[in-house]
Amino acid sequence: MPVKANGDARAIQAMDEIERQMGFEVFDRTSIEALPDDQIKRGIIVSVGTAFVAPDMRAADAKGNVSSQPNSGAWSLPPTIARGLLDSRLYVNIDGPVSKASLEVVIHEFGHALGMGEHYLGFGDSRHVISPRFWSVLRTLYANEPGTPGHSVQIRE
Repeated sequence: MPVKANGDARAIQAMDEIERQMGFEVFDRTSIEALPDDQIKRGIIVSVGTAFVAPDMRAADAKGNVSSQPNSGAWSLPPTIARGLLDSRLYVNIDGPVSKASLEVVIHEFGHALGMGEHYLGFGDSRHVISPRFWSVLRTLYANEPGTPGHSVQIRE
């Protein structure tokens, strides 16, 4: 998965931890790093200071989100995102107008960009930004080909 980290240390740490947990290289950290954003057709772009503040949200709670552009909450999860098949540009927006994202929040947002759609128990619920369940679901997602029938999914703990 091509990534433009824009030199953000938390993004680099998040990618390191994701690859450590997954047991293989997930990210291509060089192919789009030097490109201007508007020339990137496919990949993840880390954007700092651009977390979206929804109308019903306190600015202090805006620490990160994934979107199709900076300062936006708009995005759709392509069905082929798993296994590096992302065919569009996604932004991992970290840090809001008055808040900073922790490493856990950055990992959480990368999780969305890697194919984790909705929040669930252990991923963005009221108690967990990420948890051991998050890692199991992410490993399982990438251990199976897109479109694998539910009865054939190989669970990876």
